[in-house]
Amino acid sequence: MKGTKSTADVEITMIGMDEDEDDAEDLFVRSRYLDVAAVKAVCDVFKKNKKGYLGILNFAVFVALYFSVIYGQRDNTTIGLENRALRMPIQQLKPNTKVTTVPEFWAYLNAQILPWLIAEETWEMEVAPNDINKFNHTELLRGGNAQQYSQIIGGIALIQTRGGPSACPSNTVFWPPDGTTSVSCYTEQRSTQKFAVTGPVTDSAGSTSAVTMEIPNDPTSGAYCSLLPSTATPDQLKGLVSYLENAQFVDAATRSIEVRVPVFNGNTNTIGIFSWSLEIDLAGHISHGLTAAAVPYYLYDRGNWHFEVFRQLLLLYWVSFMIRGLWNGYLSTWTLPAWLEKRYPNAKKNAATSVMPANPAGQTYISIPATMFTTILICVVSWVVIMMKYLELHKTTEYDPHKTLKLFGAKPDSLVHVIENNQKDVLQVLPIFHLIENIGHMLDLYFGTAAVTVLVMIFRMFHYLDFQGKLNAITVTVRTGAGELFHLLMVLNFVVMGFSFLGVLLFGSQVKAYIDFSSAYVHTWQSCFGLFKLKDAQLKYENPIGGQVFEFLFKMVVTLLLLKMVVAIIFDAYKEAAIKTRKTSPTVWADFRRLSFHANNALAGGDGYIPPSLVGKLMHSSAVRMFRNENGELIEREILREDELFPVFKKAMKKEFPGITDQQLAVKCEWLLEHYGRIRCGVTLRGDMPRSVLKQIRSCFYEHDADGSGTISMHEFASVLHSLGHPSASDTGFVSACMPVVDLDSSGVIELEELLLFAAFEMGYSVQKELIPQAVVANMEKINQAYTKFKEKNADDTANSIWDSSDTMGKSIDPVYAAQTPLPITEESKKAKSSTGFKPPQDEPEAEWNPTKLADKKDIKRAQRLIHDLLDQQAEDLSLISASVTSMGGA
Repeated sequence: MKGTKSTADVEITMIGMDEDEDDAEDLFVRSRYLDVAAVKAVCDVFKKNKKGYLGILNFAVFVALYFSVIYGQRDNTTIGLENRALRMPIQQLKPNTKVTTVPEFWAYLNAQILPWLIAEETWEMEVAPNDINKFNHTELLRGGNAQQYSQIIGGIALIQTRGGPSACPSNTVFWPPDGTTSVSCYTEQRSTQKFAVTGPVTDSAGSTSAVTMEIPNDPTSGAYCSLLPSTATPDQLKGLVSYLENAQFVDAATRSIEVRVPVFNGNTNTIGIFSWSLEIDLAGHISHGLTAAAVPYYLYDRGNWHFEVFRQLLLLYWVSFMIRGLWNGYLSTWTLPAWLEKRYPNAKKNAATSVMPANPAGQTYISIPATMFTTILICVVSWVVIMMKYLELHKTTEYDPHKTLKLFGAKPDSLVHVIENNQKDVLQVLPIFHLIENIGHMLDLYFGTAAVTVLVMIFRMFHYLDFQGKLNAITVTVRTGAGELFHLLMVLNFVVMGFSFLGVLLFGSQVKAYIDFSSAYVHTWQSCFGLFKLKDAQLKYENPIGGQVFEFLFKMVVTLLLLKMVVAIIFDAYKEAAIKTRKTSPTVWADFRRLSFHANNALAGGDGYIPPSLVGKLMHSSAVRMFRNENGELIEREILREDELFPVFKKAMKKEFPGITDQQLAVKCEWLLEHYGRIRCGVTLRGDMPRSVLKQIRSCFYEHDADGSGTISMHEFASVLHSLGHPSASDTGFVSACMPVVDLDSSGVIELEELLLFAAFEMGYSVQKELIPQAVVANMEKINQAYTKFKEKNADDTANSIWDSSDTMGKSIDPVYAAQTPLPITEESKKAKSSTGFKPPQDEPEAEWNPTKLADKKDIKRAQRLIHDLLDQQAEDLSLISASVTSMGGA
């Protein structure tokens, strides 16, 4: 560092002057020292930040890998396209407003769904045998497409569930005697009895006969299935639908009816099921549902499967690495059972090397990461099962000429043949239905578990952010508020249960949302967050006043009282956490600045470089921390002066660096001062300010007062400090922080007296009271306190030091009064200690302090300037006269 000397109080080379100007007198005296507590703290913080940010980096890589794998598996682009293509045409037709009875269902099926699915997109062709299709002879193939590109697999399935018969009431006059009416009674319990329908069929010759169709029951779902084969002609399909309608395929026992269409899209390689369903309750009301569930036909992209598998294996490796770190963290920070402690006797040694976040007690967090890794392992097992299902799917759907003919072979023109072969056609398609449904359900379970994992990751992220003080305010808010919110939610849950039961009693018979307690409970919770609201149209069938009273009480108790408390709890928790960390904790930017400082030092290296971990170790050693005072008492050292750094570190460093020479040790000590040291101006008190210094300050002030106003701006103030050689003149932060302290009257500009007081304080001089206004003299004690407070807050740090002007570590340490090795007592030190600095006069009455009455007019400033020049000229004349008299007397 420029101008470095070996003494404790050294002079800094004036900024803007050549170093070889030995005759130039430096006005500012600086002292370099190490703030022991601050250096220890910054090294400890480095160790903490290194662990914390490495943990964040580790977690970020894990999250990036996980999201990359899950996003690639989800493949929403192709799946979403297929789902929307199947769903949108029916949504645009708005079937919910057209179908309210069973006849309307058949009409809508004939007029809208069949033309959309098959009639407009049918194809038919004769295929000759070749090496690819392996047909024995020419075959007529027929099929249909849904939405142009989606090939219908097998046909359109009509699936229904049926209720079991129930005995009708016979003990009331409101129901006719048994056998009087054709209306029967049913239950919601599904029937599995044999089901067949009989209806008239007219052949091509015009003769009509009754034909019976066996409707097979699917034991997996308990539903009855009939198929409109895609290989039938449009006329056959219309005749088959008419037959089913006349044969009462949907009758009073039907509880639900579903139109299900399995499709395969060769462009996107997706398979899926389009479903339009009607639910018929025991009151005869029909509710609708529309779904489209597509899944990829290939689990891995055939052209890029190597990369996908590698990415998944890399994720598994990273997860195993993190699980191992969590296990080591548990072993090293928690109290272990006897059998574990016996098996891992050296586990405690790994505590310092673990990057897993720990709680304030130093114990590694276990519950949330264990939950996260458990859900990930569930995902892994689910993915393996899905892979096995895909192998079964590909084996089942592998090309075979016989299977192809069963799915696409053209049916004879006879409708009777189509009806009689219904059971065979259904059994051909059902396994494909089951495979697609199973894969779809398993993928839903897989991605649902992945969603839970992502949710747990959010809370796990709070653990990794916990080490950083500013971010800790947020994480502590979540932890602190979680307990209070849990208790509030318990109270809110009881309130919701009460209002749910109240809604069931008041309008459950008219409003479907409150028809039973479970539905009312869900909708009441939704009302708490604005997701559900009772409509006037729903309440018009019930007493509207009761509904209004219900809503008023609900909003009063839940919305205005309990939910407002949620905001209050979160706000109070954040306020409490922020008060503890706002002033004392560094920002993330400050952390990165220090980490980059250490990284740059490591990259630069050099003979003097000392790793931050070793610096912290040295500062924690008793040889550095402790010393004996004048009374021989062993006390803790607060600072290390430049002159004592070498002897104090000599023993400790030679232990860490065997064979180091004194010259090499001196280089390392200088490196420590350069990078971890601090400097202060005016540490040594030097008595009254000499006239030469006063003249130099005054000349510099007038030199930069370009407009002759007797004041200087902040920009000019920085130039003045630069000209005077202040070590921190180039630090814009320091100059900006000086202005409120130097500008005593808050005028926005600086007068000569204000500059003189500040420069004297920085140089370690005192100013004669005759040179400053009486009002300022009377308030010198307050000004002195303001300067001291400013000094504690803004240290003058070396240019390449770890500290900056906004640093809070060690700012309360004053090198003059800090605990340190006693200085040798000399006559000069006694004289310096006896200097009183800025002390207000005790023998004069205190003048009224009025900053606005300080010289604020240009003519007064000019007069003061002339007076100062005359006084300087008189002083020079008196000096010449005195010198002449002395020489004459000597002669």
